[in-house]
Amino acid sequence: MTSRGGSNAATQRKHADVGARRGYPRDKDRRTDGRSDDWDERGPRGRRLEDGHIRVRPRWPFEPPHVRRRSSGGRWMRAVEVLSLARKQIGTKERPVNRVRYNDVYYGREVDGAAYPWCCVFVWWVFHSLNRSDALFPKTAYCPSALEWYRARQRLVREPLPGDIVFYNFSGGREPSHIGIVESVGPSSIVAIEGNTSDGDPTNGGMVMERVRPRRVCIAFARPSYAASEPLVDVSEYKTLRKGDTGAWVELLQNALTLRGFPVQIDGEFGPETGFAARAFQRRSGIEVDGIVGIQTWGALFS
Repeated sequence: MTSRGGSNAATQRKHADVGARRGYPRDKDRRTDGRSDDWDERGPRGRRLEDGHIRVRPRWPFEPPHVRRRSSGGRWMRAVEVLSLARKQIGTKERPVNRVRYNDVYYGREVDGAAYPWCCVFVWWVFHSLNRSDALFPKTAYCPSALEWYRARQRLVREPLPGDIVFYNFSGGREPSHIGIVESVGPSSIVAIEGNTSDGDPTNGGMVMERVRPRRVCIAFARPSYAASEPLVDVSEYKTLRKGDTGAWVELLQNALTLRGFPVQIDGEFGPETGFAARAFQRRSGIEVDGIVGIQTWGALFS
């Protein structure tokens, strides 16, 4: 049976589904005093990992308290559903070698031994468990086959987003030896949830873990069939930001701008560089160019 030492599934907080909101006011008219249990006026509480990443509970920046969710039975699956299920698996260990429930589901029977590595199987299991394996690559336990499927259909992306699939090669080669699900993105590294990994063996370590990976080992990113027309999060309680503001909310903005192709230093200070990038993003997005980051700008950043 699978050991789930270290899993924090029992402590995952349930967030309300607030549904889609309509009729948002202009950024400059938006109130700035939105509060919640996990977010305060200083922004999300958390600890810095490295390279611009912030880890919080709930995990920032792509699952704040008011995440929009859809049933897995609907037409579209949300990236947040995938990440939520994947996070609940963190800490799961194989016992004995390659005996893990993801393999049991994949092969339809209990298997173990060196012939059954399961990093790719883990990614398949997450989508399969949400009844949306059709949103992923065809069923395979072989990372190169999964990458080739995406490449043949021109589904690879240059800049990843949370919920994308990442393929790795840790020795400098071009063929993938490992796979994971992107959780967050920084300027020169990513955070991913991976199966069959460990600190000592990144490609066959026997555990589900959350790993920080430098971009140099990421050979490709692929995007499953997620809904493209809706924002990842409900931004109705995000703080409105202006020049001179500081703190974790500004770091969130700087990460989002960098992801959107407007790279800035992630230092938590809304200075001239961040203001210039925010205005450039507003101009490209057809938003009033005033340098004030409110609900319209937040919504565009996370759509």
